[in-house]
Amino acid sequence: MINALFVFSANGELLVCKLIKDHIKRSISDVFKTQVINDPHVRSPILTLGSTTFHHIIREGANSLPMWLVAVSRGNVDSSMIWEYLNKLYQLMEVYGINDEDVLREEFMVLYEILDITLENGIPQTTDLAQIVPRVSKKPVNDANASFKPSDIDDFLSNSNILRSSRLIKRASSSMALSTLPECPWRPDGLRYKKNEVYLDINENISLLVGKDGSIIKSYVEGSVDCVSHLSGMPVCELGLNDSYQSNSSNNFTDSDTEQSLMEMMVEYDVKNKKAIPNAAAKSVPLQDCQFHQCVQLARYETDHVIRFVPPDGSFQLMKYRVADNINIPFSVLPSVEIVNQSTVYYKITLRSLFPSNVIAKDVTMKIPVPQTTLKCDFYVSGGRCQYDSTEKCIVWKYSKYNGSTESTITAKAIIPSTSHDLADLLRWSRPPISLKFEIVMFSNSGLVVKHLKCQEPQLNYQPVKWIKYISHSGAYEIRY
Repeated sequence: MINALFVFSANGELLVCKLIKDHIKRSISDVFKTQVINDPHVRSPILTLGSTTFHHIIREGANSLPMWLVAVSRGNVDSSMIWEYLNKLYQLMEVYGINDEDVLREEFMVLYEILDITLENGIPQTTDLAQIVPRVSKKPVNDANASFKPSDIDDFLSNSNILRSSRLIKRASSSMALSTLPECPWRPDGLRYKKNEVYLDINENISLLVGKDGSIIKSYVEGSVDCVSHLSGMPVCELGLNDSYQSNSSNNFTDSDTEQSLMEMMVEYDVKNKKAIPNAAAKSVPLQDCQFHQCVQLARYETDHVIRFVPPDGSFQLMKYRVADNINIPFSVLPSVEIVNQSTVYYKITLRSLFPSNVIAKDVTMKIPVPQTTLKCDFYVSGGRCQYDSTEKCIVWKYSKYNGSTESTITAKAIIPSTSHDLADLLRWSRPPISLKFEIVMFSNSGLVVKHLKCQEPQLNYQPVKWIKYISHSGAYEIRY
């Protein structure tokens, strides 16, 4: 619904910029400043330019200067819902004392925290003060607002000049079936499915830079745990990983927790490629820069190091992480590039897959740069398809499928007109790195593996079907020569 949110000062200075969708750029705030703030004749609270719509409200700040709250959206949206959200957002700014330009410049992170709580992927979730106060690092300026009662909250949310929305209020008041857990506005109550399933994808992007001498200059993995939940009721899920912070502490689940080998874990989840994740159960993976979805109980993770959560309905990203140590390298590239004379560059490149033989990589593409003045290329490959791309000035070597523990070689000659270069110019060629793109299913670059995934719904007491998949993608996978 909301693709971006801006807060402007009275003179049009951008104080806060929250970009929710990737296709929205910060520069679009200049359009609003030019078309609305700098134009005294504009009176409408809505402006549409092409497919982009600006909804805005003006409120008098604590310093008696106006503040502009602007929501940017694309497509057909509910304008009354957006205006209601902007009004309630400003009321929250008043509670926390950040409705002053000078204060907001110093305490802008408080507003970002409020936006993260009240907006989920651009959709307003809750403006309930009772749910916001415990999750914001700063306490409200007025202590009376912190010790509110339900009637006080209703008065706070029902200002006479604000449109009421049953959808927003219902979303804010939805609570969990378990009394021991806090309210979760991200999941509606009363969900029922004939078949209860949960899908877990471990997506990892590996970035690698190899030097001319074959040494690894840089290597890291950026991963995410993506989940699709089709579960009835209000289930409580627990995810255990083999990260270095994992502990063997007990939990509240009724079934016994016993140590499992890698083979037992793969059998449990019906994974055929049991050798795809070598030594994953034996080693612990040091995760860095972990970020969790709001449904995760962070206090439980900090004490027991278990990811416990009530999942939203549908697809969502449970967590993000980064790994920089003990990475499983999927491919090795051995290049040999020689300048024969001023008109020929000779290539011999070996591609070797380092993952198990029962694992297959898909859409493997290697791009081998050639000098800018290359006229044509002659090449021979032991497998796959190869062609010369004159636009990008590179040789493109492709495999639709590439088996593990396999080695392939390409030999090529780049023909350069003798009149365009002498040998000295060719020796000064910058030699851009060779790049590699691929996707491998059931292979973990970091060695991260799911040790257990448990789901319980005390009232319905069903056993869901669990699917777990590991997917490895290439990031910036480059080899110098």
